[in-house]
Amino acid sequence: DLSSMSAVVPKIIPILAEYISVSTSLTEVNLRGNLLGNEGWCAVFDALRGSPQNKVSKWDLSWQRINPVICKSIAAYMAVSTSLTS
Repeated sequence: DLSSMSAVVPKIIPILAEYISVSTSLTEVNLRGNLLGNEGWCAVFDALRGSPQNKVSKWDLSWQRINPVICKSIAAYMAVSTSLTS
């Protein structure tokens, strides 16, 4: 839960994006309420888009304030994801 650590979130985002994109065992991601913002969510979904080995099939993005900028990255990821189900 990163929701109370807003000062360190910008430093964690590249690490989080890299881990999620290369993990072959991670299948579900629940980051609801962490408000990673445009930079964070775009970094995560852009990294996943270029990572065909990821196995993430389920996301919980509740309470994220998803906006059109983030939606573009999500849509590009969804277009190439072979494991996403929900």
